[in-house]
Amino acid sequence: MLLYSRKLNKFLKFLTLSMAIAAITSINLGLAELPTKTSEKADLIVLEANAHKVISSQIDAFRKLDINTAYAFASPFIKSKFTNAENFGEMVRSGYPMIWAPKDYKFLDFNSFNGFLIQRVLFVDSQERIFVFDYELKKYSPDRWLINGVFPVQSSISGA
Repeated sequence: MLLYSRKLNKFLKFLTLSMAIAAITSINLGLAELPTKTSEKADLIVLEANAHKVISSQIDAFRKLDINTAYAFASPFIKSKFTNAENFGEMVRSGYPMIWAPKDYKFLDFNSFNGFLIQRVLFVDSQERIFVFDYELKKYSPDRWLINGVFPVQSSISGA
């Protein structure tokens, strides 16, 4: 019985030590993951701020009728479709008046996917109609994001 008791005590000590090591390891792993998640969240906040800046800057340029500046925020892909600022401006003015001269706009959902930024924007036009668009932005240099496309979103609140 004494031998059995000693073996049981050794086993319990081993088990307790193993559980303590496992607990410490899992705590350390959890803490190691924390900065990564925090860093990813901070990166997303910076990317979202970049998207807001680019989109707002283009909208502000449209409002000021500064077509050249608005065109500067278009990606090479968009510029291949509209080879000069005048053609680009005319397309936006006639096809997207709610973007050309919005009464108001608001940023909604933001996502980063496959190297692209997707920013959903709600526009209110001069007649108080609501339109929702997804802006796609692509990175063209370390600090330069450009608008690569604007796509209408069909929704129950959208006039699109």
